[in-house]
Amino acid sequence: MNDFSNKHTPPAELRALDMLRRAYDKRGYVFFEDRKYDLNIGAIRNDTNVPNRFDDSFFVAFIDERSTWRVAMWSCTTDPGLYFLGSGKMGNQSGTAVLIPGQYRRCWKIGVHGKKKYPALVQNGKPFNVWRDHNRDGSINRSGKIYTDVTGLNCHKAYSWNEGKVIGKNKVVSNWSAGCQVAEVSYAHDYILMPLARKQRQKGLGNSFTYTLFDAEDFRGM
Repeated sequence: MNDFSNKHTPPAELRALDMLRRAYDKRGYVFFEDRKYDLNIGAIRNDTNVPNRFDDSFFVAFIDERSTWRVAMWSCTTDPGLYFLGSGKMGNQSGTAVLIPGQYRRCWKIGVHGKKKYPALVQNGKPFNVWRDHNRDGSINRSGKIYTDVTGLNCHKAYSWNEGKVIGKNKVVSNWSAGCQVAEVSYAHDYILMPLARKQRQKGLGNSFTYTLFDAEDFRGM
């Protein structure tokens, strides 16, 4: 056992921590709770099938420097944007990737993303399970053949036209995701997730990060 505590964890974060632990346990997933800054990174996918919205919830649960449990959450998308689901180009000739819920061990590492090469969590050579949406009908297909050939499925931010001046929200996903897991507001990515990821690495816990994607159904009744 360890000496980590939730005595000073804010009530809202404590409720979130309890729900997350139960969801991990229900699915038989690994939940890291033995070391400071051993990050539990994941998201909860909304059960609606409406594309192009940042209507999913990203989370990081961890033990901080004071040995206190903390949970941070922010809006994101776990689905590709309408640009890749409609009349725009597909993310892949076989169809745009839609990540299948599950736990993906050591799937990301600290790296850079996009043309601007900003810090992000990038695919670590480990496979992801995805469906591929290829009919360009503007809706999200979450069934069918399972593919493991996806590359470049990263965790990054969407940034708005006023980036660096005022923290702005993006209203639609558009071409910000072709299957990546994308934060709506860049502040959460730049000033919460990436510093925590660096902290994990500094603590000697390695430059690999596990990602767990849940369906909203996993939290029903909690």
